Amino acid sequence: MHGSPSSFRGFVLVWLGQVVSLLGSAMTWFVLTLWAYELTEKATAVPKEQYARASGMLETAWAASSVLAPMLAGILLGRIGLTGIMTIDIVTFVFAIAALEELAARSQVSPELCKPAKAGIIQTSW
Repeated sequence: MHGSPSSFRGFVLVWLGQVVSLLGSAMTWFVLTLWAYELTEKATAVPKEQYARASGMLETAWAASSVLAPMLAGILLGRIGLTGIMTIDIVTFVFAIAALEELAARSQVSPELCKPAKAGIIQTSW
């Protein structure tokens, strides 16, 4: 049995959206790295002797979220529905912003330097 061409067209549309999303995420990661360097004049907030550990932690988090998030979402979809999943997404977004705020508060970066970036994050998030 073959699917109709229109169903494949729908898949291609979703696939293209994912490609654009991943490209945007990669560009954001690159620009945020440059922005952090511009603010702190340091390539990283991690001491050089901790590079391997930090890299391992980041890769583990990335891999775990890539595997576990879709499985968890599939389980939760049947139990709490799409609204519940979106609520969890919003709560985790707020948690991430709070963690970044805490990090910024502990850093040596002047708060005035962060204001334009915070405004940009809020404007592009909505």
